[in-house]
Amino acid sequence: MTVKEPVKNPVRAQIQQANKPAQSDQDNISVPVMPPLLMQRARQQPAHLTPQDALILQRLVNNNTVTQLLTRDRAAEALAGGSEPNQDRPNEEPRITAHEVTATLRKGSYIPAIRLGGFTPAPDALVAHEMVSPTGGPSLTSGGNDCIPASEALDWEVVDEGEDWRPDVCSLTVSGEVRVTPWPNNPNSMTVPNTPNPVDGGNINNEPGSPNQWETVIADLEDYDTPGVGGAGENWHSTEITSAHEWRHWYFDYLDDALPSGNWDLANREIDALRESKSARRNEASARNALAPRVRERMSWFVFETSRRWHEIIHQTDMPGAGGQGYTGGMNVINRIINSIRAYAAQKGWIAGSNRPRRRAGD
Repeated sequence: MTVKEPVKNPVRAQIQQANKPAQSDQDNISVPVMPPLLMQRARQQPAHLTPQDALILQRLVNNNTVTQLLTRDRAAEALAGGSEPNQDRPNEEPRITAHEVTATLRKGSYIPAIRLGGFTPAPDALVAHEMVSPTGGPSLTSGGNDCIPASEALDWEVVDEGEDWRPDVCSLTVSGEVRVTPWPNNPNSMTVPNTPNPVDGGNINNEPGSPNQWETVIADLEDYDTPGVGGAGENWHSTEITSAHEWRHWYFDYLDDALPSGNWDLANREIDALRESKSARRNEASARNALAPRVRERMSWFVFETSRRWHEIIHQTDMPGAGGQGYTGGMNVINRIINSIRAYAAQKGWIAGSNRPRRRAGD
């Protein structure tokens, strides 16, 4: 089940609706921190690195190593009372494809220059053009319970811009993997683990000591977002809960938070603002070769910022009781299930005088 909350966000709207399928500034960046200290900071406090730090590290080592330092985790749902798995977002190079040159008309008029970190395009080169909206989405598989955004993929081409050549962004594609492993669901069996089915002939009863006793079932469900004991219940859970958890990571943590932190609109404008003079690059192939490392450098900044924010979200919030989106999504489903169990218990006359047990009393 895909959970799509009615929260307005321009990036999510772009994802869901869009269908538009010289010398680098890197050489002029100073090194404010000695490399050994910078490597230590990258290992111990990656969230505190600046984009300039990341670029320095890329020059010292390589982009794969930098990405691995910054994106060690992916969002996942814990088992009952357990800790979150430490899993990686793929440590990929930015996926960039340069297409053959095409001629195009200038799009729009000049706008003021915008500076991002150490990357500064020519102020008179930024052009208000048609922005390319992100497209794509994750694949849905089983074999685990997690959400893994992949590195964003850029397609661009070289276009004729009067006296210059420039890159023109064709598409930005987001992808990844949402894995949801089915939880046992035997609606008419009193076996556990199971998915609650509070109906006559279902799997909920009022027998003291039974794992199917309605209050015991609620106790096993309701502390899903409780620190120390939270996560999927020992006996009672559902595939729908896990699905809500993982898709909430994709829509809220990735599309609504991490991806906007990379500021794609700015990256799009600054890539399109790059120039190579025709006096130095007399044909399209030469211009493409000259522009490619500059496009890759700017795209790396975007991927870095997106990855760093994803890393922060998962480390700071993806655990029971930490206010994370995944557990919020799971609790939304759990509360609905608990309400249905209580309604069934009331219908059967089980509620009066009940003595509800607590799950994991010794934990």
